[in-house]
Amino acid sequence: MTLSLKWRCSKCSATQYHSERDFYTEQYSNTKSVILELLKFGQASNAITAQNIDDLADSIMFLFEGLRSKAISSGISPELAERQLDFCKRMIFSNIFSR
Repeated sequence: MTLSLKWRCSKCSATQYHSERDFYTEQYSNTKSVILELLKFGQASNAITAQNIDDLADSIMFLFEGLRSKAISSGISPELAERQLDFCKRMIFSNIFSR
């Protein structure tokens, strides 16, 4: 079974990316949308008190992208990954993103 994802440029309706940057911008946007939905669910269930979940989603994305880049360039230890994920959890469940 193959998964086929259809993508269409919002500017010209092309079905291919115009550049590598377009591809990565789209990937970031899609991943951030998923994280935002999870954060909205957390808000709705009163597990997350953060009000500014858009900024929170960006911070989570930057943390993950940094970990990914570090893992690709020089590797990361399981301990470093665990510490960063713990930091991410504290960030999500703290009040630093409340206005």
